[in-house]
Amino acid sequence: MSNFQNCDYVLQYYEYNEEGKAIDENGNEREVSYIVMELCKQSLFDLILSQTSLTEEAAHYIFTELLKGVKEIHSRGYYHWDIKLENILLTDDFKIKIIDFGFCTNETYSFGEKFGTANYNCREYFWRQELLNE
Repeated sequence: MSNFQNCDYVLQYYEYNEEGKAIDENGNEREVSYIVMELCKQSLFDLILSQTSLTEEAAHYIFTELLKGVKEIHSRGYYHWDIKLENILLTDDFKIKIIDFGFCTNETYSFGEKFGTANYNCREYFWRQELLNE
């Protein structure tokens, strides 16, 4: 995440604290760790599920902003490898924020290597897997 500080298209991380305190459901104080990050209330997935349809203008805006975000990540020498609706959050003023950099690398992959969420991989990935298994 530190590689994406001040990137307008990546959810911003502000603070990590291992020495926090919280009150549990029984009213007892306990020690907790916490991360403070930028607030986003919904994902693109949630937005699409809640709408019967998006206007052409809204879809164009979202897609254009997503492309700008991916371009910014690439310009910093990284590849996300798991872009999907659930990993795109929206701020209250509808700015795109990309999350979940668990598969992120600064390397390109070859077919046959595992990356990203299986249901979102291109069909060529699966065709290549079938050929490798024959």
